[in-house]
Amino acid sequence: MAAEFLEHAEEEQEHADIAATRITQLGGEPNFDPKGLASRSHAEYVEGKSLLDMVREDLIAERIAVQSYNDIIRYLGDDDPTTRIAMEHILGKEEEHADDMKKLLETLSTNGRDL
Repeated sequence: MAAEFLEHAEEEQEHADIAATRITQLGGEPNFDPKGLASRSHAEYVEGKSLLDMVREDLIAERIAVQSYNDIIRYLGDDDPTTRIAMEHILGKEEEHADDMKKLLETLSTNGRDL
């Protein structure tokens, strides 16, 4: 499971890089201030007390991310196809992350594990 979480973390960093690159291409300046990132987050950070809780909270966050990227894509429509394509790429990865977390949650719940 640690490998799965690491893979997701690396992919989330890739998503931030994609967004920052696009912001720069559009003449903006990405804001990486940790306080700003936390205040703009769509999902609330909740620390799990067990492995099962951690996976459950991550699944919730991934589902929120999927909804947020869907909203962004709808908002962009055909007005900015380059950004839309970048967001669609990220959305696909977020959907994979949610599927991964759902499978892990099912496995942990089936095995009665609450580590």
